[in-house]
Amino acid sequence: MGPLRNSRSKSKQPKHIRKPSTARLQRTRSSSIPTQVQRQQLKKQKQKQHHQQRRALIAFAALKTRRERWASIARDTQRIVCGDGKYVEERPSSSASSSSFPSPPSSVYFSSAHAPGPSKGLPQGQQGTIHVVHDIAPHIQLSKQLSTFYPHSSPSLAEWRRRPNNVRTVQTSFTFTPSSTLTAARTLHLTYPSLTNFPVRALPTCAIGILAFSSPKRPGGGYLHGGNEQEEALARSTSLVASLDTEQGREFYKTHKQFSGVDGKGIYDHSMVYSPGVVAFRKEDDDTLDFSYVQPPDSATVAVTNPKPGYKPRSRSKSSPAPPATTTTATVTSTPPPTQHTTIPPYPLNILSSTPPSYAAIHQTYTITPSTSHIFTAGIKSVLTQRLGRVLRTFEERGDRAVVLGAYGCGSSEVSVEMVAGVWAELLVCGEEEEGEERRSDEGEKGEREARFKDVFEHVVFAVPGKLFAPFKEAFEMRVLEAQINDATRM
Repeated sequence: MGPLRNSRSKSKQPKHIRKPSTARLQRTRSSSIPTQVQRQQLKKQKQKQHHQQRRALIAFAALKTRRERWASIARDTQRIVCGDGKYVEERPSSSASSSSFPSPPSSVYFSSAHAPGPSKGLPQGQQGTIHVVHDIAPHIQLSKQLSTFYPHSSPSLAEWRRRPNNVRTVQTSFTFTPSSTLTAARTLHLTYPSLTNFPVRALPTCAIGILAFSSPKRPGGGYLHGGNEQEEALARSTSLVASLDTEQGREFYKTHKQFSGVDGKGIYDHSMVYSPGVVAFRKEDDDTLDFSYVQPPDSATVAVTNPKPGYKPRSRSKSSPAPPATTTTATVTSTPPPTQHTTIPPYPLNILSSTPPSYAAIHQTYTITPSTSHIFTAGIKSVLTQRLGRVLRTFEERGDRAVVLGAYGCGSSEVSVEMVAGVWAELLVCGEEEEGEERRSDEGEKGEREARFKDVFEHVVFAVPGKLFAPFKEAFEMRVLEAQINDATRM
């Protein structure tokens, strides 16, 4: 019997199974390193996508909440302006004495004659709210009666380039603000009280004009559905919808519907509606302005009376009767969050509704190629110049001394912000650019044509909220600088 083999000895491996070489092991290890890096990068990419989706969901939920809130406010505004015209203002019981704006004339005043005594409903030092009732029905009715429709072929507006002989010139101050249109208008109203007139025996008037980028289909666009375009924000906070829901306003929308195919898809026509004395009684979300109110007595209820214009309260004896049935009671309650204080004392504004051209609609209708884009660009600029010239002529004709303008058509209409800013600069500061022709001034001498509306208005405010503010301001200033350089090279 032969010797037994040791069980621990290595068995001979088959020929087809070979030990991997060192070079092969190195190649395998090196090839596994990129796989691990790719896995880490893929993991980071998935985490980034997850965070982006989460932020998008949060932003969508926040926008949905805001739109629901805006729709609720819009329905309440519609109830007020299309109803009895009465609304309740929530006024802090202790006003901010540090406000730099004077207290505006109001249709209400506080009377301590009927105060029942010291308030016991609020702890000492806690701020309360006074509920003040305003009646703006006469203002709304007057604005509806005085609203004027300007057709596309209005003779007075078609010759807007011709400067009137009796026009007065003033030094225009230009302001660029990222706030909303209504906040910019309210700032003008508070900063320059001379722009608003409060006569003794008549309704208040003002010289502040606002350009509304109106919808060609319906008053206020989609403001009842929570829309927040420029006109929709105005309709949500003012009585503009009531002024457009008139015979003059219906003619405006009828004209747009009738000539939509004739004017060209997205071009629209030059018809406008001027609504004087539109009542603004709400503030926008970006409005941080405060009024200086008269400090009411420390009481749980305060009498609020609606006197005639120019009425001054007198001191009464104990035997004098109380005011008649126009007196209501205002209760002092704990102060709600600041976001709920949307109502403010009413003030008038003059709003001009004009529909901007829509580059988005033009792009959907026509095929625009790189070789034909300059044709469409020149056409849109020509339409803009004609329409905005009519807008400024209307403000000038109606006696508005301050105007609030903006990025006309640069939102959902997708008009170039550089084009709109350049047209405003040419109409208000530097004059129009005429290529290939002899440029003549109004006096007939050779040279650059002077801006038609230069030094016509006292204050011009460009309210451009959001991401369009910086490009708009830069384009406006660059167009003015370009004109100054051209003038310097001709000397």
